Amino acid sequence: LAVDRRFTGQQLGAALLWDAAQRALASSLAAFALVVDAKDDGAAAFYRHHGFVPCADQPLQLFLPLASFRSRI
Repeated sequence: LAVDRRFTGQQLGAALLWDAAQRALASSLAAFALVVDAKDDGAAAFYRHHGFVPCADQPLQLFLPLASFRSRI
């Protein structure tokens, strides 16, 4: 997930994240969570802001339980 720097601040990253979560929920695959590998602390902060939880031993690897996303819809 990435947004061109020229479009920073327009909520495009949040929109892309929302779309990815909706697609995961709508798919016929059984999935527990979305998992991301943040490229740096700034990216990890973005994901934490949107409800992702860092893995205990890998702070740049985060996950969002799809059940928590489903409750936001």
